[in-house]
Amino acid sequence: MAETLYVKAEQCCRVTEPDIFLGKVAKMWCKDKTILSKCMAIKLASAGKGMEEERFVFSALDIVKLVQEVCPNVDVQNMGEQDFVVEYKKTAPAVLWWEWTKAVLIFIIVFVGAAFAIITFNHDVSVGEVFQNIYRLVTGENPMGFNILNAGYCIGLAAGILVFYNHFSGKKATADPTPLDVELRSYEKDIYTTVIENESRNESKRENDGMRGHI
Repeated sequence: MAETLYVKAEQCCRVTEPDIFLGKVAKMWCKDKTILSKCMAIKLASAGKGMEEERFVFSALDIVKLVQEVCPNVDVQNMGEQDFVVEYKKTAPAVLWWEWTKAVLIFIIVFVGAAFAIITFNHDVSVGEVFQNIYRLVTGENPMGFNILNAGYCIGLAAGILVFYNHFSGKKATADPTPLDVELRSYEKDIYTTVIENESRNESKRENDGMRGHI
């Protein structure tokens, strides 16, 4: 009688070791502990040499295939996701001064951004008037046309868009999908869902029309 191996993988899992083993990315249970140990030691993939972070995508069929190669008589029951993502990120020793520097910079950016949003809201989103008041408050002089605040705003706005969308260069800052990628995948998913539902409705309609024709 074949033993049953139950496997449950979450949609996303993170590992810090370059060698990715099945037992590290999925919960597993089998009555036979020998089979369980063998399956947990199955190697799924290895991160590229020198890679700081990398992403892998596996399916339940990949797991079944690998388990069957090690234990041919095992019945694999998938209790988790059909497809799942494994993210590898190399751990680095934390540098205390750099962590505090990043925290302070983030605090300053959030504080200034929130203050700017509140001020522009109270001025009915009149950014030009806000800049004039700030310039007059800091320098004590009335602004004469285009000034450093306007220049900084233009440069910062363009840089913020480029960094946020992360979609305008061949080399991306992170391996994460950009907001545009996410929206495009959501749009494609909605299209496929609509096509399937329309086809199902059309098929039901054809069946009903056929029944009426016979009547």
